[in-house]
Amino acid sequence: MNKTAYSKTLALLMAAGMLLSGCILDTVNETDNDGLAPDVEIDLGPVEIITTDGCDNLNPLHCMLPFPSNAFLTADTSTETGYKVNYASNTLPSSGTTSNVEILDLNRFDGFSPSTQIMTAFTTVPNLTGVANQHSIATSLSDGHATVLLNLKNGERVAHWVELDDRATNPSATIVFMRTLGALDTNTTYGVAFIGLTDLSGNPITPSPAMQAIIDGDETTSPDIESRRDEIEAFIGSHLDAYDLISVKAAWVFHTASSQSILSDISTMRSDALTRLGEDGIGCTVTSSEDNYGDDDKLYRRIRGTFTAPQYLESQNPPALLVRGNDSLPQYVEDSEIPFTMVIPQVLADLNESGPLVVFGHGFLGTGEG
Repeated sequence: MNKTAYSKTLALLMAAGMLLSGCILDTVNETDNDGLAPDVEIDLGPVEIITTDGCDNLNPLHCMLPFPSNAFLTADTSTETGYKVNYASNTLPSSGTTSNVEILDLNRFDGFSPSTQIMTAFTTVPNLTGVANQHSIATSLSDGHATVLLNLKNGERVAHWVELDDRATNPSATIVFMRTLGALDTNTTYGVAFIGLTDLSGNPITPSPAMQAIIDGDETTSPDIESRRDEIEAFIGSHLDAYDLISVKAAWVFHTASSQSILSDISTMRSDALTRLGEDGIGCTVTSSEDNYGDDDKLYRRIRGTFTAPQYLESQNPPALLVRGNDSLPQYVEDSEIPFTMVIPQVLADLNESGPLVVFGHGFLGTGEG
């Protein structure tokens, strides 16, 4: 190529470069006032969430947190609520002697107990200053309160207080309890939220990765989370709209059991027992009677003995399971002798009056000694 031809070629290339540069610059100016190339969104795919079957994967700190949660319910059209509890063999925590505890009878219920404890945990201990405690429960009903317990059937807030687990030994998984004044309504959906919390150092509490993905509207790899996304998003969008979305630290939904589901066992045993007892009862045997027991003139008499009662357990020695028939309801086994101790206060004897019967007992009521 001679010098003249080379010069013409170079000029053409420079001109083309200038034209192309102008075109590119014009395009940038039309799309970005700063003269910079617009941001390009890169699809990184679903958010990776470690998922364990049988657990609530909304909180990675413990299989059963948060609790109670619809993660442990499955749809069942045969029940009054439309749900049934669905704990897997790995759901319940170890008892200290076994790696996992499996209580199959819990899966008979069609929701959670209205008197259940509500709890969750965060990676750092939250500062509960200003959050409702047992002395300021009314503040939990105020707009803007850091915790929300909402009846999703009627839209009403439920009074509660919040406290940390005093027995915690691991600060990174300290249980945070939300306690109610009374039982919740049966067969009702509730929403729980913790909002705007900071830790003891003043740093914002960090939502779990799954919770953050729901807040950000990002899809996750967890079928468990995706199956409940709509109900959690609906709760946040419809009932937490007064709060800044980015301040939500935890939110979930659960459904309580029906009265029929909760009371069916005890109602069945009561009806059967009353029929067997009849109007006169089955029997009672007094084995001892001691006047002025304790020699302090406070107890007129201590009476010990046994009473006969229908038994519905596999064994009279706790812990024991109920024996169930083909209809899954408790089934009568036999009559058993139950030990008891009765004390009559001296004041009733002095006044020659009867008084109300008070039963002292806890759990399986012990041995009846007293």
